[in-house]
Order: sequence, then structure tokens, then C-alpha cells
Amino acid sequence: MIGASDCFEGCSRVPSADPQTLAEFRQKLDDLVDSVSHPRERRIAYGNLRHEYSDWGSGDEASTNVAVIYETPGGSTVQINVTFEHGEFSYLDPHDGEKITVTDPHTPLQMIAHEVRDIPERRLARLREQIDTWCAEGLCQRDMFAEMNKLLQSDFLGGSITQRELKLGIKHAIDMRRAAEPSGR
Repeated sequence: MIGASDCFEGCSRVPSADPQTLAEFRQKLDDLVDSVSHPRERRIAYGNLRHEYSDWGSGDEASTNVAVIYETPGGSTVQINVTFEHGEFSYLDPHDGEKITVTDPHTPLQMIAHEVRDIPERRLARLREQIDTWCAEGLCQRDMFAEMNKLLQSDFLGGSITQRELKLGIKHAIDMRRAAEPSGR
């Protein structure tokens, strides 16, 4: 489980001179992703979080791209990329888009852990945005509930929603309708 600390359990600094830096980075990332993959309800809450390593070149030209991927309700995909090349990790800061290059694997692991920890709230915000759009389009509550039920039952794991998201989505839809009603009704 991802804690409130700056890094997830088991995350520690790995010396940059260690030839096993990338291997240890991989192991810690594997552990992080595994920590939110089971049971199914938890996996959905984290948008079917997964990751993939792509190795390119060899010798001095070797590089590895790490893609961490998840979905929001309805199926929009979000991807975080980290590249390991010439003993350095590079990635874009998720807040300002600036390129960050470091030799310490703790830094990108910490960034990924922070991003992963926030996935459930990002997913809920996305669901609320969709409900706001449905309200603006004039969908009645029954139709909105039917759309949310489709998301709940979706076979597309990351694009589906959890029971908690459904409950909070229904509450948001009801609150939106109440706010739209003329006073005195």
C-alpha cells in the first residue's frame, strides 16, 4: 500500500555508482505496481496501473524507457515515462513539464509513487467532469445513472469504475441536479 510518506514502503536510495542501479529501480517499481494490483476492486481504483520496460541499443548506446500507464473512467489513458540512459534517469516533471535528469533512482521512484498515490482522486475528478458534461447536455438522472452503471460493468478494467466511484458519482449527479433546480421547488 502506498503510504503518506515521500516514498513507498521499501523505497530507499540506491548509490548511482552501483552497476545494479537500473535493476534495483526495476524491482522497486515492480513492487510499487504490484502493491496496487490486487484485488480487482483496488486494481480498478488505480486505473489498471501497469508498466512496461523497453530496452534500446546496446553497450554505450543502451537506453531503457519505462512507461507507467493507467486509465481514467471511460478509458482515457495517462502515461508517465522515465528514461535511463548513460547512468541517468530523465523524465518530465508532472507539474511544470520541465525535464529532470538525475543519477539517483530514488527521485523518479518518488515522483512515480506520488503520481500513483493520487490516481484514485484523479479518476474521481474525471468522473465528476463527465457527470458535469452529461448535466450540461441535459441528460436526466436516470440516463446518467445508466451511463455510470455501464462504466461499473465495463470489461475494460481501467476504464471501469469502482463501487465507491459509483456512489460518489451518483451523489455528485444528485447535487448537480439540485443546484440546477429553480429555488422554491
